[in-house]
Parts: sequence; structure tokens; C-alpha cells
Amino acid sequence: MAFLGVPSCDEFGNANGYSGKACCGSLGYAMVDADNAKQVVMLTEELLPYPHNPASIEQDQVDLIVKVDRVGDAAKIGAGATRMTTNPRELLIARSAADVIVNSGYFKEGFSMQTGTGGASLAVTRFLEDKMRSRDIRADFALGGITATMVDLRARKRSDPQTAGCAEL
Repeated sequence: MAFLGVPSCDEFGNANGYSGKACCGSLGYAMVDADNAKQVVMLTEELLPYPHNPASIEQDQVDLIVKVDRVGDAAKIGAGATRMTTNPRELLIARSAADVIVNSGYFKEGFSMQTGTGGASLAVTRFLEDKMRSRDIRADFALGGITATMVDLRARKRSDPQTAGCAEL
């Protein structure tokens, strides 16, 4: 059984991750779960008119829809098990990983990045942020472990008058 949190869907379960108040981006992992689960329960905070298209997860994959007040709390994404590390060894690994990325030849305007949600991954994102600022580089997109660290990176760029309203990091 898969319980899938989505920002919005219609009354039959057609859902994507980029519409609604709590848009979250790709539902790639949820799509795999919906394909393979015997039963799929869709948790959503917003029911939209039918048909809700394009649908990443389609109605024939959904068994039940539960409307909730809030799908999640972004303020808690960087908490608990996904707290940034303070371990000196993990910080050294994170700094080294960030240095490898910066010196890879791919760290330039419009690059893309994917991080995990572990403490060292959160630290890599913070170290990359410093390099992005000093070189005036923005990423076109980020995926994977989208945590409070990544959301903060996006929010700080969004508040810049030159990039206000842009979808880039």
C-alpha cells in the first residue's frame, strides 16, 4: 500500500506535483510507488476540477483520496534525521564533495544538482551556496532530497530583485 502526498488532485485522483498551493515538483518517486503498490491512497490538501491534467499519477492507479489540511510542513523538512551534520568528519567529507563539484567543470550558470537528505548532503548544499554566491551562479533546477536547506537556497535567490519570480535557484 502506498500513501502518496500530493499538493492537489481531482476527485478521481489525477495528480501532478506542480499545481496547487503546496507544489513540490516532480512526483517521480510517487509515480513508481503508484505503479507498484496494490493499493494507492492519495493525500491532498486541494481538490481541483476534473480532469486535472496533465496527470503524473492517473485516476486508474488511485484507490482512495483523503483531503487533509496540510500535506506537509516545509519548516520541518530539515529537522530530526535530516538535520545538518555537526560531525567534523562528515563536514570534511561534505566540504570535499562540494569542492569536487565546484572543480568538475560543470559548476557554472544553469547547472543542475541533486542532493540527498542526510546531514552531510545538507552541508554540501550549504557549502555550494557560498560558492554560488561568490561566483554569481544560479542552478536551473535541483531534485532529489528537497529539504529546508534547498528551499532556503531557492528562497534567498527569489528575494533578489533581479531574479524575483524566476524558477531558478
